[in-house]
Amino acid sequence: MPIIKRFMKKIFCYLHTESLDDVDLAIDYLNKAQEHMDKSYKDDFKEKNAPVETEYFLGVAHRLKADYQKAIDHFKAYKAFKKRNTKTLTDALIDSEIESCEYSIANPPENYKVTIYNFIK
Repeated sequence: MPIIKRFMKKIFCYLHTESLDDVDLAIDYLNKAQEHMDKSYKDDFKEKNAPVETEYFLGVAHRLKADYQKAIDHFKAYKAFKKRNTKTLTDALIDSEIESCEYSIANPPENYKVTIYNFIK
């Protein structure tokens, strides 16, 4: 199996655990995959390059790390590709990702007062 395919399988697992350490690993792998991204990627066993969806997953990873501006940049870069997966990664989904990042930038956590109660003693 080509190395990029193995990267993509690991990345998928790392992003779905949502542990920040795993997200850091996913970003490392995604950055390596991004160097081999190919617009004419074919989902084939012998494919040696990475799909353009790498940009989308970089956006997801940066959103999970609360690096919202980088996430927005990657989501917009993905949306700019003419040949991309529009069946599952729709324009509405990408726009929603961008909007949630913009909202998070405009409303940082320090703007909220949270009181934590310990009801179990």
